[in-house]
Amino acid sequence: MIPPRSALKKDKLASEYHRRKIDELGDPLLVLDKYVDFSALADTIDRVV
Repeated sequence: MIPPRSALKKDKLASEYHRRKIDELGDPLLVLDKYVDFSALADTIDRVV
């Protein structure tokens, strides 16, 4: 039986791998930024909370 794999990377180079992957694929937050006004969203959340 294969033990379950964790989504968390314990490798010291994981952050570098993650950064390279984002650079390679493109940052999805930049795409969302075209459609979502994050400043207005943050202001609304601050008012509610």
